[in-house]
Amino acid sequence: MRLYLWLIPLVSICTMFLCSVMGQDLQSATQQLIQALQKFLNQLQSRASPPPTTPTTPTTLTTSTTPTTPTTPTTPTTPTTPTSPTTPISPKSTTSGPLSPASTISPGSGGCCKHGKLSVKGSQLVGEDGKPVQLRGMSLFWSQWEPGEKFFNEQTVKCLKCSWNADIVRAPMAVDQGGYLSNPEKEYAKEKAVVDAAIKNCMYVLIDWHYTDATAYPDKAVEFFSKISKECAGKCNCLYETWNEPTSNDWSSQLKPYHEKVIDAIRANDKDGVVIAGTPNWDQDVQKAADDPIKKDNVMYTLHFYAASHKQELRDKAQQAIDKGLPLFVTEYGTTPASGDGAPDFAETQKWYDFLDKNKISYINWAISDKAESASALQPGSTPADVCTDSKLTESGKFVKGDLTKKNAKQPGC
Repeated sequence: MRLYLWLIPLVSICTMFLCSVMGQDLQSATQQLIQALQKFLNQLQSRASPPPTTPTTPTTLTTSTTPTTPTTPTTPTTPTTPTSPTTPISPKSTTSGPLSPASTISPGSGGCCKHGKLSVKGSQLVGEDGKPVQLRGMSLFWSQWEPGEKFFNEQTVKCLKCSWNADIVRAPMAVDQGGYLSNPEKEYAKEKAVVDAAIKNCMYVLIDWHYTDATAYPDKAVEFFSKISKECAGKCNCLYETWNEPTSNDWSSQLKPYHEKVIDAIRANDKDGVVIAGTPNWDQDVQKAADDPIKKDNVMYTLHFYAASHKQELRDKAQQAIDKGLPLFVTEYGTTPASGDGAPDFAETQKWYDFLDKNKISYINWAISDKAESASALQPGSTPADVCTDSKLTESGKFVKGDLTKKNAKQPGC
């Protein structure tokens, strides 16, 4: 409308000029012309402005159609190789100190670990691609006692994965002395918590029937492994250690039949999970198992050592078993004397590391515990959060963590 208002004075000037030339009454002519021009402008305005219509309620941007819940990028469909979360924790060194509350480790997406489903091929543990695998990690402590039970949780598992670069955690199911025999539901719940945390965070977990006497209560062992193997059915995370440290038992007449019975119970649920069978004399007479191995698939055999006590003589025994094709797995070792206390022998531990690496034998250190003994990885008074804190580690803990972070790649999801 404003664009045409300038016509009124222009027309007035033109009217004055024409009237002066033609002798017409100026006032009358001007009035007539302005009326005609006003009528023209009113018509023009009505054409330029469309008739109003009842406005529809606009779609409010902030309250649009409710979207379907998107798939969160940090919780993808279970991948075979888990993707890193969008806010990972990247420990830059083994001396980085505790993780700050603002940057806690993101929970894993669950699923297979980096090597996929494990199996045994000849004398080697192999990954899903058929290539040899060497796992390195940490064992928890006895489940029924305070120095150990407080670490049977996901926080510990996350710290071992992302701060220590461990790819396996061992969960000892204490049998006697207040363990599973006395409190089956309570102790089973602790074991299941670690198994669930390992599966959720894409780690391997070794389920250990932790007993060190001449009988391992076979009926109770069958009961326990029948139940826990159901938790692992269809998953690739679980390995089973059917007897921690048999003492003076004969291999062929006692230990071998026991292991076969427990393996059958596991196989009823987990058809091809790797089982590690304890060997005579505190898991040191591995050559006896090599002379009469279990005729089942995906079975390995336990070797234990404490570096300040067990040296070249035990490595020679292990080499004999290896030469006969026996697949070994060090499910427990210490840097200290066999008592678990006394000065660590790091030089001898390094000799063991060299031997194990040469033969691609997996190994797990004893133990994530704050008990006041030198084999413990943590100082007395430590908490699960302190597993991520280098200043809370013992000398043995620092040495073992240094080996893990040096040799193991950063774990997926950290």
